Amino acid sequence: MSTIEGRYFNASGMFGCKLLQDLFDSFAEIITVSLDCDHGRQIITSANAGMSRNDSAIPSARLAVGPLTVTPIDLSAIELATLRSRIPDPPELQKPLNWHAFKCRFESGATDILVFRELEDPDEAGAFLGRVWPGLRHACVNTCGHASPDISNDALLWMISQKVNAAILVLDQRCKVLRANAAADDLLAERQLLRNTGGRLVCATRKETIALQAAIDESYASVEKRGVEFVLILRGKSGTAHVPMSLSTYFQVKSGERLILAMLPRPPAHERIEELARNIGLTPSEARVAALIREGHSNREAAEIAGLKIETFNTYAKRALSKMNVKGRAEMAQMLTWQVALERS
Repeated sequence: MSTIEGRYFNASGMFGCKLLQDLFDSFAEIITVSLDCDHGRQIITSANAGMSRNDSAIPSARLAVGPLTVTPIDLSAIELATLRSRIPDPPELQKPLNWHAFKCRFESGATDILVFRELEDPDEAGAFLGRVWPGLRHACVNTCGHASPDISNDALLWMISQKVNAAILVLDQRCKVLRANAAADDLLAERQLLRNTGGRLVCATRKETIALQAAIDESYASVEKRGVEFVLILRGKSGTAHVPMSLSTYFQVKSGERLILAMLPRPPAHERIEELARNIGLTPSEARVAALIREGHSNREAAEIAGLKIETFNTYAKRALSKMNVKGRAEMAQMLTWQVALERS
């Protein structure tokens, strides 16, 4: 494990961030972040003392773009001394509290150092950072110094931070819809998989609704702070859909309140995928074939949908693979999906 030596937490100001405090309470006592540590170096913390309080956002950190790599690191003696001087241990303690550190580096080069005091589970924290830090980083920069009106807003942000084309709903124990993003509103309006009936989330079938409520009840009954993770497969009204809905528990340590976050993928429209494929050099016929492959159809099924002979379909598919410089169907689907994701992020 590498050791950082750059005095990354030696900066003139330290800004309090309530969002960090609310989201990481269940992981550690305190989290402190050196944003863009190799360049701008702005420090934010969940601590309640030893920082500057500001009614405006902290100065801009460098843009973080591309895939994220999260690596556990050791703190040098200098870094530990700096942290403990700025965020002192409680005076009654005889033994210094432990700090765990992670380096979060984006493909664009922006690098952040995140340190946790009294971290309960380093492995779980590292995995969590890999999922949420890209979006959460942006939110922390823009909301630092501002208190959120209630924890359901924080919970929605926690889940949606790194999701693209995903429907997110915040639910209580009775399955009441507290918050929904735009993609979720569209999903509810379609009434094919889910609907909002009297403020309560209901699935397309009674069996699925019972399973949803049972999963929520088990999450609330769990002694684990973060509850139990569930994935339900929704078949919809037609019975032919196969849409995974993940259920996660958001736990607010100070109040002891729990909320359930439901997430369903919202794939981009078929027409948009075709347009994107044409923009990268495919003919209209090749683009249609590529879009059908991305949706997961077999070549024979896709050929029937497109009204093509299987031989003709296979020819277009081979041409599309060659033009996109990919080795197979999965890589083609991944490229098209990520192109749309990057376009909308």
